[in-house]
Amino acid sequence: VRRVAERLIGYQQPDGGFSPYSSPTDYKEWFGMGRGLAGLVDYHAATGDPAALEAACRLGDHYADRYPSFEPYMYECYSNALEGLVAIARLTGDPRARQTAHRIADSSMVFQRVWQSTTISPQGRRSPCGGQVHCQLTTARGLLDFYELTGEPRYLSPVLALHDYIRRNTLSIAGGVGFYFNRPEENEACADADWLRLNLQLWRLTGEPRFLDFAEQTLVNQIPFAQATNGAFC
Repeated sequence: VRRVAERLIGYQQPDGGFSPYSSPTDYKEWFGMGRGLAGLVDYHAATGDPAALEAACRLGDHYADRYPSFEPYMYECYSNALEGLVAIARLTGDPRARQTAHRIADSSMVFQRVWQSTTISPQGRRSPCGGQVHCQLTTARGLLDFYELTGEPRYLSPVLALHDYIRRNTLSIAGGVGFYFNRPEENEACADADWLRLNLQLWRLTGEPRFLDFAEQTLVNQIPFAQATNGAFC
Protein backbone atom coordinates (compact mmCIF):
# COMPACT_ATOMS: atom_id res chain seq x y z
CA VAL A 1 0.00 0.00 0.00
CA ARG A 2 2.86 2.37 0.78
CA ARG A 3 4.29 1.87 -2.71
CA VAL A 4 0.93 2.62 -4.29
CA ALA A 5 0.43 5.74 -2.18
CA GLU A 6 3.91 7.06 -2.92
CA ARG A 7 3.49 6.45 -6.62
CA LEU A 8 0.08 8.14 -6.64
CA ILE A 9 1.46 11.21 -4.87
CA GLY A 10 4.24 11.33 -7.43
CA TYR A 11 1.71 11.92 -10.20
CA GLN A 12 0.15 14.97 -8.50
CA GLN A 13 0.29 18.11 -10.61
CA PRO A 14 1.31 21.61 -9.41
CA ASP A 15 -2.38 22.63 -9.26
CA GLY A 16 -3.10 19.75 -6.84
CA GLY A 17 -4.99 17.64 -9.34
CA PHE A 18 -4.12 14.47 -11.23
CA SER A 19 -5.15 15.70 -14.67
CA PRO A 20 -5.68 16.60 -17.43
CA TYR A 21 -5.23 13.47 -19.42
CA SER A 22 -8.16 14.61 -21.54
CA SER A 23 -9.12 18.15 -22.43
CA PRO A 24 -11.25 19.23 -20.73
CA THR A 25 -10.97 16.94 -17.72
CA ASP A 26 -13.80 14.43 -18.11
CA TYR A 27 -15.98 12.42 -15.74
CA LYS A 28 -13.55 9.49 -15.60
CA GLU A 29 -10.77 11.73 -14.31
CA TRP A 30 -13.01 13.48 -11.77
CA PHE A 31 -14.25 10.10 -10.57
CA GLY A 32 -10.71 8.76 -10.29
CA MET A 33 -9.52 11.82 -8.41
CA GLY A 34 -12.42 11.45 -5.98
CA ARG A 35 -11.48 7.85 -5.24
CA GLY A 36 -7.83 8.86 -4.93
CA LEU A 37 -8.80 11.57 -2.45
CA ALA A 38 -10.60 9.07 -0.22
CA GLY A 39 -7.67 6.67 -0.50
CA LEU A 40 -5.10 9.28 0.49
CA VAL A 41 -7.09 10.25 3.57
CA ASP A 42 -7.57 6.61 4.56
CA TYR A 43 -3.87 5.93 4.06
CA HIS A 44 -2.99 8.88 6.28
CA ALA A 45 -5.44 7.67 8.93
CA ALA A 46 -3.84 4.21 8.90
CA THR A 47 -0.20 5.29 8.84
CA GLY A 48 0.00 8.90 9.98
CA ASP A 49 1.96 9.73 6.82
CA PRO A 50 1.94 13.55 6.58
CA ALA A 51 2.71 13.47 2.84
CA ALA A 52 -0.58 11.67 2.18
CA LEU A 53 -2.57 14.26 4.12
CA GLU A 54 -0.74 17.10 2.39
CA ALA A 55 -1.51 15.57 -1.02
CA ALA A 56 -5.15 15.08 -0.04
CA CYS A 57 -5.47 18.69 1.09
CA ARG A 58 -3.90 19.93 -2.14
CA LEU A 59 -6.37 17.79 -4.11
CA GLY A 60 -9.19 19.20 -1.96
CA ASP A 61 -8.06 22.71 -2.93
CA HIS A 62 -8.12 21.59 -6.57
CA TYR A 63 -11.77 20.64 -6.13
CA ALA A 64 -12.49 23.97 -4.44
CA ASP A 65 -10.95 25.90 -7.34
CA ARG A 66 -12.07 23.83 -10.32
CA TYR A 67 -15.08 21.66 -9.57
CA PRO A 68 -17.69 22.23 -12.32
CA SER A 69 -21.15 23.33 -11.22
CA PHE A 70 -22.65 21.35 -14.12
CA GLU A 71 -21.62 18.98 -16.88
CA PRO A 72 -23.90 17.62 -19.61
CA TYR A 73 -22.77 13.99 -19.43
CA MET A 74 -22.31 11.55 -16.54
CA TYR A 75 -22.51 14.34 -13.98
CA GLU A 76 -23.32 11.76 -11.29
CA CYS A 77 -19.68 10.61 -11.48
CA TYR A 78 -18.21 13.98 -10.50
CA SER A 79 -19.47 14.13 -6.91
CA ASN A 80 -17.88 11.05 -5.32
CA ALA A 81 -15.19 13.28 -3.78
CA LEU A 82 -17.64 14.09 -1.00
CA GLU A 83 -16.31 11.21 1.09
CA GLY A 84 -12.75 12.53 1.01
CA LEU A 85 -13.67 16.19 1.45
CA VAL A 86 -15.77 15.46 4.53
CA ALA A 87 -12.87 13.43 5.94
CA ILE A 88 -10.49 16.37 5.37
CA ALA A 89 -12.93 18.73 7.07
CA ARG A 90 -13.08 16.40 10.09
CA LEU A 91 -9.31 15.87 10.27
CA THR A 92 -8.17 19.44 9.75
CA GLY A 93 -11.17 21.65 10.49
CA ASP A 94 -10.50 23.36 7.15
CA PRO A 95 -13.57 25.51 6.40
CA ARG A 96 -12.77 25.48 2.69
CA ALA A 97 -13.05 21.68 2.54
CA ARG A 98 -16.41 21.88 4.29
CA GLN A 99 -17.63 24.63 1.96
CA THR A 100 -16.55 22.64 -1.10
CA ALA A 101 -18.29 19.54 0.24
CA HIS A 102 -21.43 21.62 0.77
CA ARG A 103 -21.33 22.89 -2.81
CA ILE A 104 -20.73 19.43 -4.27
CA ALA A 105 -23.44 17.86 -2.11
CA ASP A 106 -26.07 20.38 -3.16
CA SER A 107 -25.28 20.06 -6.87
CA SER A 108 -25.12 16.26 -6.86
CA MET A 109 -27.63 14.20 -8.77
CA VAL A 110 -28.49 12.19 -5.64
CA PHE A 111 -29.29 15.32 -3.62
CA GLN A 112 -31.45 16.55 -6.52
CA ARG A 113 -33.10 13.11 -6.65
CA VAL A 114 -32.19 12.50 -10.27
CA TRP A 115 -31.44 8.79 -10.52
CA GLN A 116 -31.18 8.79 -14.32
CA SER A 117 -32.06 11.47 -16.83
CA THR A 118 -34.85 11.00 -19.33
CA THR A 119 -33.47 13.68 -21.66
CA ILE A 120 -31.37 12.25 -24.50
CA SER A 121 -28.56 14.36 -25.94
CA PRO A 122 -27.86 14.64 -29.70
CA GLN A 123 -25.10 12.06 -29.11
CA GLY A 124 -27.71 9.57 -27.86
CA ARG A 125 -26.68 9.81 -24.21
CA ARG A 126 -28.82 10.43 -21.15
CA SER A 127 -28.09 13.99 -20.04
CA PRO A 128 -26.87 15.07 -17.57
CA CYS A 129 -27.26 11.88 -15.52
CA GLY A 130 -26.42 8.55 -17.13
CA GLY A 131 -27.67 6.55 -14.14
CA GLN A 132 -24.35 4.84 -13.31
CA VAL A 133 -25.07 2.95 -10.08
CA HIS A 134 -21.54 2.94 -8.65
CA CYS A 135 -21.26 6.73 -9.07
CA GLN A 136 -24.66 7.35 -7.49
CA LEU A 137 -23.94 5.10 -4.51
CA THR A 138 -20.49 6.55 -3.78
CA THR A 139 -22.12 9.97 -3.78
CA ALA A 140 -24.89 8.70 -1.50
CA ARG A 141 -22.32 7.45 0.99
CA GLY A 142 -20.65 10.86 0.87
CA LEU A 143 -23.98 12.55 1.53
CA LEU A 144 -24.37 10.37 4.62
CA ASP A 145 -20.90 11.46 5.75
CA PHE A 146 -21.92 15.09 5.25
CA TYR A 147 -25.15 14.45 7.14
CA GLU A 148 -23.08 13.16 10.06
CA LEU A 149 -20.83 16.22 9.87
CA THR A 150 -23.63 18.79 9.70
CA GLY A 151 -26.57 17.06 11.37
CA GLU A 152 -28.84 18.39 8.60
CA PRO A 153 -31.61 15.86 7.74
CA ARG A 154 -31.87 17.21 4.19
CA TYR A 155 -28.75 15.22 3.36
CA LEU A 156 -30.21 11.99 4.73
CA SER A 157 -33.62 12.10 3.02
CA PRO A 158 -32.42 11.88 -0.62
CA VAL A 159 -30.25 8.88 0.27
CA LEU A 160 -33.29 7.14 1.74
CA ALA A 161 -35.20 8.00 -1.44
CA LEU A 162 -32.44 6.49 -3.60
CA HIS A 163 -32.42 3.39 -1.41
CA ASP A 164 -36.16 3.00 -1.91
CA TYR A 165 -35.78 3.45 -5.69
CA ILE A 166 -33.16 0.70 -5.86
CA ARG A 167 -35.20 -1.61 -3.64
CA ARG A 168 -38.25 -1.21 -5.86
CA ASN A 169 -36.65 -1.15 -9.29
CA THR A 170 -33.20 -2.70 -9.64
CA LEU A 171 -32.36 -4.91 -6.65
CA SER A 172 -32.00 -8.53 -7.69
CA ILE A 173 -33.10 -11.53 -5.65
CA ALA A 174 -29.42 -12.10 -4.77
CA GLY A 175 -28.84 -8.51 -3.67
CA GLY A 176 -27.14 -7.15 -6.80
CA VAL A 177 -27.90 -3.60 -7.84
CA GLY A 178 -26.84 -3.54 -11.50
CA PHE A 179 -24.42 -1.47 -13.55
CA TYR A 180 -26.73 1.31 -14.81
CA PHE A 181 -30.23 1.90 -13.53
CA ASN A 182 -31.60 1.32 -17.03
CA ARG A 183 -29.49 -1.87 -17.39
CA PRO A 184 -30.04 -3.76 -14.12
CA GLU A 185 -29.30 -7.10 -15.76
CA GLU A 186 -25.62 -6.12 -16.00
CA ASN A 187 -23.51 -6.47 -12.86
CA GLU A 188 -20.71 -4.40 -11.35
CA ALA A 189 -19.18 -5.63 -8.11
CA CYS A 190 -18.13 -2.06 -7.22
CA ALA A 191 -21.79 -1.11 -7.00
CA ASP A 192 -22.59 -4.23 -4.97
CA ALA A 193 -19.86 -3.27 -2.47
CA ASP A 194 -21.24 0.28 -2.34
CA TRP A 195 -24.73 -1.08 -1.63
CA LEU A 196 -23.34 -3.22 1.19
CA ARG A 197 -21.51 -0.27 2.72
CA LEU A 198 -24.46 2.07 2.27
CA ASN A 199 -26.78 -0.28 4.12
CA LEU A 200 -24.34 -0.71 6.99
CA GLN A 201 -23.99 3.07 7.21
CA LEU A 202 -27.76 3.58 7.16
CA TRP A 203 -28.19 0.98 9.89
CA ARG A 204 -25.61 2.76 12.04
CA LEU A 205 -27.29 6.13 11.51
CA THR A 206 -30.93 5.06 11.84
CA GLY A 207 -30.82 1.87 13.91
CA GLU A 208 -33.34 0.27 11.52
CA PRO A 209 -32.66 -3.50 11.26
CA ARG A 210 -33.97 -3.70 7.69
CA PHE A 211 -30.71 -2.22 6.48
CA LEU A 212 -28.80 -5.09 8.05
CA ASP A 213 -31.07 -7.48 6.16
CA PHE A 214 -30.19 -5.81 2.85
CA ALA A 215 -26.48 -5.87 3.73
CA GLU A 216 -26.61 -9.56 4.61
CA GLN A 217 -28.48 -10.41 1.41
CA THR A 218 -25.75 -8.83 -0.72
CA LEU A 219 -22.84 -10.10 1.34
CA VAL A 220 -24.04 -13.72 1.35
CA ASN A 221 -25.83 -14.13 -1.96
CA GLN A 222 -24.27 -11.64 -4.38
CA ILE A 223 -20.69 -10.64 -3.71
CA PRO A 224 -19.12 -14.14 -3.43
CA PHE A 225 -20.53 -15.05 -6.85
CA ALA A 226 -19.15 -11.92 -8.50
CA GLN A 227 -15.58 -13.06 -7.82
CA ALA A 228 -13.58 -14.38 -10.77
CA THR A 229 -11.27 -17.38 -10.62
CA ASN A 230 -8.21 -15.11 -10.47
CA GLY A 231 -9.51 -13.48 -7.27
CA ALA A 232 -10.69 -10.23 -8.86
CA PHE A 233 -14.29 -9.06 -8.80
CA CYS A 234 -16.25 -8.26 -11.93
